[in-house]
Amino acid sequence: MYAITPPSNNPFTSQFRFMNIRHLGIYFPVDATFMSIILRFDQLVSLKVTPYDSNHDFDYYAELQALLDRAPLLYSLIFRCWSRTSARITPIEYSNSSVRRLDVQNIDQCYNPEQCVALIRSSWALQCQVLCIAVENRLSILDLINAMTQLRLLNVLCQDDPWNTDEHNQSSSKEDELIGWLQHHVPATFAIVRNAEKSFNYDFKSCYSILIWIG
Repeated sequence: MYAITPPSNNPFTSQFRFMNIRHLGIYFPVDATFMSIILRFDQLVSLKVTPYDSNHDFDYYAELQALLDRAPLLYSLIFRCWSRTSARITPIEYSNSSVRRLDVQNIDQCYNPEQCVALIRSSWALQCQVLCIAVENRLSILDLINAMTQLRLLNVLCQDDPWNTDEHNQSSSKEDELIGWLQHHVPATFAIVRNAEKSFNYDFKSCYSILIWIG
């Protein structure tokens, strides 16, 4: 994975050229030298997007959408550390018809019910097969599953999940309440497990998500 950060004063930066990048991590906003360093995105399959300063609401919609328009093979789109004051809801206003894996779980905020509905009404709902997300309300989990017809795997953090409070952890002998609730509300063909790896989100600090295989 190549990571592209805002340019420094290094005079050698502009001497590099990348023609066939497949995995890219990029900090926005970028300046004019970016397009001279990476000339093509037609082989790009994975893109991770992070604001250079998450405390400021940079409007780089046009820059990112222009990149997405040049990436016809992009499979995975990952957002990190989105500004909590941003007027835009990531990634609803962006589009790329080839993306099948969308990760907005670690953007330091949770999707509320209204934002989940907006995501469901976006083009992503028709194409996304793998979704990683953090939501405020467990009912939004059911809404996402029912509305996103192509979804095969949902990796979800939920703000009203008792497992992620201080008194619960992976070694707890207590029943996993949210998994039990989900099993009661989805078909028996679904596989639901607690993620063994920690996830990180501003609203959770560190916690364990739930993995739902939709079958």
